Amino acid sequence: MKRFTMMALLTLAPALVLFAADDKPAGPDGSYKVTGLTKGGMKPPGDPSELIEDVTIKGDKIKIKMFGEEKVATIKIDAKAKPATIDLTPDEGDKKGQTMKGIWKMEKNVLTIVLIEGKDEKRPENFDAKGEKEMMLELTKKDVKKDDK
Repeated sequence: MKRFTMMALLTLAPALVLFAADDKPAGPDGSYKVTGLTKGGMKPPGDPSELIEDVTIKGDKIKIKMFGEEKVATIKIDAKAKPATIDLTPDEGDKKGQTMKGIWKMEKNVLTIVLIEGKDEKRPENFDAKGEKEMMLELTKKDVKKDDK
């Protein structure tokens, strides 16, 4: 369970990709909640927001609050790729410096990210996240304006 949660933590960084311009994470900064989480096509027991309490994005950094601790990761995105790509690199912990490859899409105020664990793994090609090492995260922006829904 802790490994599943740690992978989820590290994969949340992509929320920064929202409306990113060029290769810079220039999308709206803000606070997000996890509304969906799967690994290998399976959901964890319980509500994903109980595992990951908060996700905050500012600049090219993402902070994820989980079990009362805050973790930080750096992201690099390519919004022009089809599908858009994301690379996530934890700044700390036992996964520090280990980049995970992924894809992302934004629909209304929901950001969907699929990442794969393992440096030699091929980047995911679709959003079903059924591969054993694939994880899918669904992030919903908090405090969304009526016009953004």
